[in-house]
Amino acid sequence: MILLEFVSKNGRLDQLIKHTFSTYPLTDRDRKMVTTMTHGVVKNLTLLDWRLGNIFHGDWQKALHNFKTILRLAAFEIDSLDFIPPHATINEYVNIAKKRLNLKAGGAINGILRNYLRQRKQLDPEKKFKYPATQIEIKYSMPQWLVKRWIEIWGVEHTGKMCAAFNTRPLFDLKVNEKVIQVDEFEQLLRENGIIYTRSDYFPDIFKLSDIQKIRNLKLFEKGYCIVQDESARLAVQMLDIHAGDYILDACAAPGGKLSVMSQLISGKITTVAMDIDEARIRMVRDNCGKIENKCLIVRGDGRIPPFKEKFNKILVDAPCSGLGTLQKNPDIKWRRKPDEILSFQRLQIEILDGVSEYLAENGVLVYSTCSIDPAENEDVISRFLEIKKNLFGTIPPPVYLSKFQSDGNSIRTFPHIHLMDGTYAIRLVRTRIT
Repeated sequence: MILLEFVSKNGRLDQLIKHTFSTYPLTDRDRKMVTTMTHGVVKNLTLLDWRLGNIFHGDWQKALHNFKTILRLAAFEIDSLDFIPPHATINEYVNIAKKRLNLKAGGAINGILRNYLRQRKQLDPEKKFKYPATQIEIKYSMPQWLVKRWIEIWGVEHTGKMCAAFNTRPLFDLKVNEKVIQVDEFEQLLRENGIIYTRSDYFPDIFKLSDIQKIRNLKLFEKGYCIVQDESARLAVQMLDIHAGDYILDACAAPGGKLSVMSQLISGKITTVAMDIDEARIRMVRDNCGKIENKCLIVRGDGRIPPFKEKFNKILVDAPCSGLGTLQKNPDIKWRRKPDEILSFQRLQIEILDGVSEYLAENGVLVYSTCSIDPAENEDVISRFLEIKKNLFGTIPPPVYLSKFQSDGNSIRTFPHIHLMDGTYAIRLVRTRIT
């Protein structure tokens, strides 16, 4: 069971789901339900446990994992899946408990869920707790250390709205490959196949869908018509301001989505070197590069000590990070991350910037980006980097058309509750002289 594996081994939720899909012959409908249920429970784990713990007779923390998992799934289904009658949910999970556990457990789960159905609306953390941090922690199922950190940085109101946005169901953003199909033709294809979508408010070639199974069934990815890529991921590439003839290093390239965007954004030829440290992730880049028209050299290498002699006029450092801006799509991250990891990522990010920047030509542009919202991985990294490099680098503003995302200084930043996309950061640096 995916959730049992997640709780006991703290594994990556996406990998656990992928393994299940490859092991069991599930229908499209079943796959969608599995994803909805597992993501839903992980997103709402604290709230579910708090409510169930108030109803459970005994120490909830000491209850068996499989017993708690059945109750969590049932409680989430009652709370969130209105199209399933609550009595049907209760019967279903009581029967599961009887089969997976024993008759006594089935009876206990029956009683708990019936009480849950009656009492859940009264179990409101905003009414039960005095302090806003505790209310946010439980209502939106966020780790206590993370809520306190965010409140200290942005305040209660911003943190509450951001956590609420992280807990909503994500949309899938599809970027159209205009070198294969025109945007209007792609939109017509969606309409003809009854696919519900909305258009991006920011980019005309991005469509937002709640379900991409029909896209998979139509093999639109295999045909090269589109890729899945959050709107925010587009921003870092556009900060590079790519032109024909550019010689570009994508220093942390896997899985290769940004390389694809680079190729699609201009009509002329560019040369890119795609580098990543991990062999398995390099294979992902290689798969994506097979769909790229422009010349792409794939190199396994460490950004801290790049294996190059030549210099590049454009470098993208989409750095390894905590991923705390992607909780809407990757809810397990909030449970897997620890406070000291943020500083570990910061040290790695500074080391990569320091190493890669030596291969930027004079007057060349380097874009640093993360999918983290934490200043320790963003502004603090850049401040430290500029301090290390003294007068060798400066910052330059983003292109005018990206000014709507501009944060303090020359950086751009997105938040899920403000921009309706992943939380990200990007800044553009220029090499002012060579030592």
